[in-house]
Amino acid sequence: MIKSMPLSQPAIMRPILAALATVACLAAVKAMVWPVWPRVHALNNNPLINGLRGAGFKAVQLNTMPSTRSTELATSEVLGFTIDKGYELRVMRGTAKERFNFQIAFLGRNNPELKLIKRTVHLASPFSSEGFISGKQARQTCLVKGFSYPAGFGVTRDQLSALLDQKQAGSSQLRSLLGFSRNRHYECMLISIRSNDGSGLLDEVRWIKLLQSLQKSMNNFPEVN
Repeated sequence: MIKSMPLSQPAIMRPILAALATVACLAAVKAMVWPVWPRVHALNNNPLINGLRGAGFKAVQLNTMPSTRSTELATSEVLGFTIDKGYELRVMRGTAKERFNFQIAFLGRNNPELKLIKRTVHLASPFSSEGFISGKQARQTCLVKGFSYPAGFGVTRDQLSALLDQKQAGSSQLRSLLGFSRNRHYECMLISIRSNDGSGLLDEVRWIKLLQSLQKSMNNFPEVN
């Protein structure tokens, strides 16, 4: 009776490695032929306005601006509110396709209501930037979901990317390598407030109160694409 010889370890590994190589090649071809466009989660208006009013702000909803999508940037609808009559608040979720573009200057560049000029970045937590929108003083930051105040806010690529690195440190590297999931979802909620009556920037106490309200609302509502 002829006994079968056990397969050597290299022989066993060959088909496994070949299968992994095939999957990787297919994923690479798919990425080149059908490039993935960025996607963004929708904003939920009711929790935001209820949170603002619950925090003591006299918030009145403004007209909503439409969402946008391109090969490099996806944005949700832009929700707007007047705050205590003298200030205009705009919030929008934006997703950049590349880490290099994950910064508020890029996320808001296509919307004149969010395009901040003469920008000054404040390097103190929670991070923010000040400048002008349509000739009026404005202040902006971007909120990454899943943190507690004062963490979760950023302006620059380094600040926002560092938050995502903390949040997604446990994600599967193998799935990302094989193309089944992206390494990072470069999304945050852009918060922009400007003065409408020339009264200057929102004072620091109310600015902090505003950020805490928006962060609590955003962390509590489910994601909707």
